[in-house]
Amino acid sequence: TRSIAHLSAFTLMLMSCKPLVVSMAACLALLAGSATALDNGLSRTPPMGWNPWNCFGVGRTGKCKLPLPWEPGTTEGSGACHGFNESTIMQQAHIMSDKLTPVGWEFMSLDCGYSTKRRDTEGHLVVNVTRYPNGMKWLGSQLHALGLKFGMYAAQGTAQCCSMIDPHATDGSFGFYEQDAELFASWGIDYLKFDGCGGPKSSIDAMKLALNKTGRPIVYSINNGVEANNTEEANVWRTTPDTSNTYSSMIWTAMVNNNATGIVKGQPGAWNDADMLEVGNFFSDLGDAEGRSNFALWCLMKSPLILGTDLTNMSSATLTTITSTGAIAVSKDKLGEQGVLRESSCYHPPMPHRHGGLAFSPPPIGDPCGYQVWSGALSANGAAVVLANLNIATKPASITLDTPLLPTNRQGTTSWDITDAFSGGLVCNGCSLPHSVEVGPHDVAFWTLKPSTGVETI
Repeated sequence: TRSIAHLSAFTLMLMSCKPLVVSMAACLALLAGSATALDNGLSRTPPMGWNPWNCFGVGRTGKCKLPLPWEPGTTEGSGACHGFNESTIMQQAHIMSDKLTPVGWEFMSLDCGYSTKRRDTEGHLVVNVTRYPNGMKWLGSQLHALGLKFGMYAAQGTAQCCSMIDPHATDGSFGFYEQDAELFASWGIDYLKFDGCGGPKSSIDAMKLALNKTGRPIVYSINNGVEANNTEEANVWRTTPDTSNTYSSMIWTAMVNNNATGIVKGQPGAWNDADMLEVGNFFSDLGDAEGRSNFALWCLMKSPLILGTDLTNMSSATLTTITSTGAIAVSKDKLGEQGVLRESSCYHPPMPHRHGGLAFSPPPIGDPCGYQVWSGALSANGAAVVLANLNIATKPASITLDTPLLPTNRQGTTSWDITDAFSGGLVCNGCSLPHSVEVGPHDVAFWTLKPSTGVETI
């Protein structure tokens, strides 16, 4: 597996097939496909799920990750954070199962904050039973009964990130890889977010092998920076610093993730991760538009779609955005090609990104920066396009899509049927490019294109 079964020796690769494929013929065919990256059949499209951190997280300094306007006393640093516990997870899980699972959402995950920050005398992680009175195995069974998959959090260092507020914390997985992997498998987890938290890079491979040894298929998400061999190490890897619920942070994060394609590109089973979504957490007057922009760009970039908002308080606009089957279809397109930035009307000085290469400084809100055009190839000779208006001005901006802004292997088509990915409505039939559209401030036009032989109609 790119995540839990990439091994250097043929014998070990053959062993890794055992829990993940159903026949020796299938296993041998799998091994023949690549000598350096083994495909476990997981995450053939970017994972879709929910994680509490962006909305309910309490960081290592004790500050709220996201002060909630509707919760009194949750100003940053006040200590009056909601936090998350068994009840929170189950409330979110019921909403996901009822409203989101039908369009593809599946992973319900925990993040840092479920342990006592300590291990017992035998080195086992100790779950905080005040927050999780029924334990993790019970929680996993409840999520599975709802048709969801169970995601867990662990750290590469000696302490989990949020536990570092305690200098004596010992709940990191460093040195306890097999013990933790066996415990997680016994809980029935399906996804592991393996955070950095100051741990050595050797932890990545050690946990990968430990997970594989359990025999349970587990999607492996790492925080290891951008390296060419990431496709051999994990199903998902972070490319960016933590995002926040501001438009400028979201755009900057997208651009940093875009820059990572110069080192490693997302592909079926292995994805560049631009961090969790902030859809539903943009509290400005343009929050609905900003949420659409966030979702459209993450779908186009084939970044994992991990929600981080309170599903029990989401607006109808947020629900409409995250259940758009046309937008999700772009993320799930079987070609699995990461869309990239093709044109930006403003220049941002380069700066180092997470682990080398170049990124861009974030445009401040209100910057007269103009627009961006992003595009990527889809299967069946199609394409997806995001036209983004970065300005905060009250009137829409006219943005033009022209043929050179499409992927090179899609530029030979001269007539397109263009559909709005969010609404499913026809933009035009038999269109020739260039084609322009008015886009509102901090909003996007999110289009899918397929070759047409019809007569142009708009």
